[in-house]
Amino acid sequence: MINPRMLMQMKQFLSNPQQMIQQMNIPDEFKNNPSGLIQKLMDEGKLSQDQYNQAVSDANMIRKIFKM
Repeated sequence: MINPRMLMQMKQFLSNPQQMIQQMNIPDEFKNNPSGLIQKLMDEGKLSQDQYNQAVSDANMIRKIFKM
């Protein structure tokens, strides 16, 4: 089941995606390279494989909810 907090964050993101992206402070070199950013976070130990897998699972669930 999807986390209610995540749904609220998704709703906020969809209402103003540019603002949310700016708040993430993503380095310029990764703004058009999400795979590179994921790899960097994993290399630095800031994101585990389990966390990544959970995020992918949650994203797929959100896609189904919004039928994207």
